[in-house]
Amino acid sequence: MVHASVKARAPTQKQQNDGVFGSVDCLLLTASLGSGVLSNCTYIHRLHVLGGKLPSGFYGSPAYATSVPNFSAAIPYQAQYTFLSQAELQDNTGRH
Repeated sequence: MVHASVKARAPTQKQQNDGVFGSVDCLLLTASLGSGVLSNCTYIHRLHVLGGKLPSGFYGSPAYATSVPNFSAAIPYQAQYTFLSQAELQDNTGRH
């Protein structure tokens, strides 16, 4: 497990096969408090996103959906996640 906060976000371009609702944003996250294999994780990159966006107007609006007890919706989603440590960043930039 790792805790992370958003460092940067970029909207995903509309793609032909991302469904009618669009895709969630690409993200660069600053990681902290990682454990296990993620204990040295510094950044998490979410790229190549396809789908995952809650449709606007879904049961009135996304805000309405969060007020319904036990509300769930299956929204197709896929993305590539890359987990980076400070050492990997230094090796890739040539700086130590």
